[in-house]
This record gives sequence, structure tokens and C-alpha cells, in this order.
Amino acid sequence: MISAFLVFVLLASITYGFFSIALASFIFKIDTNNLIPSSLKIIFSFGLAPFIITLLLHYLMWIFPFQNAIFYVGIIFTLFSLVFFYSIKAFPKFLEFVKEKFIFIYTTNVQEKEIAIINNKFFRIYFNKQGVKFETIFIIIISLIACFYWLLQIIGTPIIGHDMLEYAIQAKHFAREKIIEYIPNRYHAENNFFYVGLHGFSFPLMGTWEYLFSEIFDVYNNDYFLRSVTGYYSFLVFFLQFVLLKRVNLFLAVFSSLLLFCTYGFYLTVTAYHIDSYRIFMITSSMVLLAMSIKNKNVLLVVLLGLFAGGQAYIHSLGVFIAVFISISFFVFYPSQIKEKVKFSLLLFLTILLSGGIHYIMDVFFGTGWIFQEIKYY
Repeated sequence: MISAFLVFVLLASITYGFFSIALASFIFKIDTNNLIPSSLKIIFSFGLAPFIITLLLHYLMWIFPFQNAIFYVGIIFTLFSLVFFYSIKAFPKFLEFVKEKFIFIYTTNVQEKEIAIINNKFFRIYFNKQGVKFETIFIIIISLIACFYWLLQIIGTPIIGHDMLEYAIQAKHFAREKIIEYIPNRYHAENNFFYVGLHGFSFPLMGTWEYLFSEIFDVYNNDYFLRSVTGYYSFLVFFLQFVLLKRVNLFLAVFSSLLLFCTYGFYLTVTAYHIDSYRIFMITSSMVLLAMSIKNKNVLLVVLLGLFAGGQAYIHSLGVFIAVFISISFFVFYPSQIKEKVKFSLLLFLTILLSGGIHYIMDVFFGTGWIFQEIKYY
């Protein structure tokens, strides 16, 4: 029988790897005007792919409940595979970016007689027509250190803490019951568990995705993937900061990243299981895309903004108010006539609604009542 850890490795490779690359290739394909820098395309894709899985699981288990695990996993795998094959011609662009950014040695125009040249304040070192990118060294070293401790944490640290245990238990119930429903009291009689969280289901559905995938291999009680989510999105926050600040100044990007990496608060954030790094990445990406969509009139940017804004709302209920702020800001600052403002604002609103906002509407009218009434059983 395949081990739980091998199932996790396979699941992580598919989710964090194949699905993210498929989404990145798709964005490379449809961003014909290159409005989004390649580095941001990849970071957005790697952050968005796992969220889209939870969103698909939500709709599938809501509309088609009580199906077996192969049904849900198979549909999601098929959809991402179709996206990849649709974007297969853009896949070389992804590979070209990876080769350009992460190759360790590259040829320069340095003359043969020049054995060593230090240029640009030690950020680029030449040696016999070959150069080493400081940026590449920095990213590789930080990534290797982070991944080493990330794996140690996933393997050695069980899920603890009130919130994380609540999410993990609810994830397991979704996987076992195979239904998303809106009821006033989410009670599970087999273990007397009340799920009283007012947040969206995206984070628990990360665990549900793992349980469903593991069920296909007859592996149960496997929560390595759910443990990995916190560290994964912490890395994405780190790289997003580096890429954004690098557009201003490389030294600022390196210094700020080292400062973040060495901050004790960030260390605690990475080493404890929680929801925050997931939602913070989505919020930060939303703000970046808000600025980009206001600056450039483009449907793709507005849809991506809606996905991230709706996503951070579906992850955590505080995100609903952030989504409202984003929507109002977009309408106010979008540089266009009122007719076009309304058209793009409506597109943004519908995308937010479909990518997470509808959960709270359903919860208000058919579920717990959300924040509009007291949760009497809490």
C-alpha cells in the first residue's frame, strides 16, 4: 500500500505543480498585451490554482452531493488538464521565464582576458565570460533553507490549536459527507462537533481535497497537505514582496526580504498552522491587481482582481469588507466614462460573487445568518 507521505508528495506535485503551471500557461496565452509581468503571472498562478480547487469543490459538492471521491477529483483534474492543453502553445513562455530567471550560470560579454569583474555593488560577478546572478543565488539559498524547514514541520508537527483543529475536523466531515449545505446549525452527531465558524469554506476544503485524493489510494487520516498550506502561502508572500520591490530597486528587494525572513513574527507565522498566510497572500495580490486594473483597461486584469478579491473573502469573513472596499475603489478610481465604469464594475462584482461572495449570501438566508444574528449555540 502506498504511504500517506507519498500520497502527499503526489498531491502536492499535482496541485502546487501541474495545476499551477497549467494556470500560468493559460494566463501567458491570454495576456496578449503583456500587461502582467511574467514573474507576477507565475506567482498569481501558483497562488490561485489551489484556491480554484477549493472553489470547484464547493460548487461540485453543493450541486452534485454524495458522489464518490473519484468523481470530484476526476472532474477537477480533467478541467485543469483541459486548461493546460488549451494553453500548450504558451507553455514554452513559462519554461523560457524559468530558464532565464533561475539558470545559475550564463554567458556575458566580458572579454576573455578579464578573469574577474565585480559590477553593480557585488550584485553581479563575472568570471571568464561567465556570470553568476546574485538574485538567483539569493532565491535558491532562501528557498532551499525554507523548504527544508517546511518539510520538517509538515512531517513532525501535528495540527494543534483551536482554529486549525476546527478547520481540519470540518475538512474531514466535508470529505466524508460529500455535501456542502447551508443550515442554521452545522452539527455532526458522530463526534458532537459544531462548526461555528463564520468564515468561508475555502481553507477547510484544502483539507477536503487532500482527504478525497487520499481516499482513492485507500489512505485515510492524511493531513500532510493541509499542514503544508500555511508554509506554501508564506513562501508566496515572501516572493511576491521580493518581485514587487525588485521593480523599484534590487537592493531594496533583497534587504526587505532578508528583514522579513529574519523577523521572529514571520518565523512564528510560518511555523504555526493557521489561515493567515493564505488570506494575506490573496489580499496583497488583490491590492496589486487593483492598482494594475485601474492603470490598464483590461478584462483579464479585472477578472483576476475579482478572483483574488472574492477568494480572500471566501477564505475569511473579514475579506467581505475588503472586497466591498476594493469594489468601491475600483469604481471611483477607474479612469473612464460612467458607462464603461459601470460595465467593468459589474464584471468585477459578478466575479467576486462567483468566486466566494455567494457563500455569504447563502449563509445569511439559509445558514447561520452570518453576522446578522447571534449564534446561539456558540
